[in-house]
Amino acid sequence: MNFEVHYEKYQKFKDSAEQDRYIPSRIEDYFKSAFHLIEAVAVKKFGLHMQKHQKVRNVLKQNMEIFGDKTDEIINEFYEIENKIRAATNYGKRHNGELLEKTQKSFNKIEGICSGKL
Repeated sequence: MNFEVHYEKYQKFKDSAEQDRYIPSRIEDYFKSAFHLIEAVAVKKFGLHMQKHQKVRNVLKQNMEIFGDKTDEIINEFYEIENKIRAATNYGKRHNGELLEKTQKSFNKIEGICSGKL
């Protein structure tokens, strides 16, 4: 996929996440949106494709020039959504607004850093 495809997916998933509906679905869409935005930056700036969300950490650590001194922040915020919040919604934690707020906070940090790179 090229930059435009990833960027469009970022926008579509974000639009979906912002709709008032089932919280775990919104969290999943924020996660997908963040992934495609990170990949859009990597593709546009360096022609790098991650192709799987599980590769974000390794690709970014091996290519620190993508986000520079913000690399760890991107990785940490993405990990927060990917492995902590999503897992909580999938494995029994109550689906309350607190998890959605945490997701939005991490997503906004990722979006802010990525937007500065585009």
